[in-house]
Amino acid sequence: MALQYKFQPQWTNNYVGIHHYRVTLASGDYIVSDEGILKIGGFNMTYDLIKFRMSLDRTERRHPGVLKASDVTIERVVRGHDGMWKWYETVRDGNVQRIDVKIELLGHNGAVVGTVLLKQSFPYKWEYPNLDATSSSAAIEKITLAVEDILFTAGTVGGTDLATPV
Repeated sequence: MALQYKFQPQWTNNYVGIHHYRVTLASGDYIVSDEGILKIGGFNMTYDLIKFRMSLDRTERRHPGVLKASDVTIERVVRGHDGMWKWYETVRDGNVQRIDVKIELLGHNGAVVGTVLLKQSFPYKWEYPNLDATSSSAAIEKITLAVEDILFTAGTVGGTDLATPV
């Protein structure tokens, strides 16, 4: 006879990998979808800590201060599409074009299971790969975005709401 547990775990195929995602940059006439993006990362939000002490307090009090979003780096294969470079050029030429960047994490069936939105982003650093005649590696360029805010929205996998704690 099999053991019976009060809280029997239910095994599902709801694994979500970090390798299945879609990136979309859209603003007016400027639309880029994916463009061979290999990596995108650096999603961090941090509050500055305000530390203070009341007159006779022996303990340090802490309070959240300004909320800051980290810079996000996009790495992509150089393959003839120059949408990222054109976006960087607009900033270089003094016409800062802030764009919301949407990253959708996809489940094994292709359904969106989470969305990260990088609000009011613009590129401030662009790196072209070092060229090496002795290497057979792909040419990968990097563009670093300044981000004002990062929003996350959880979706569902197999009918389970990902925002609900397990």
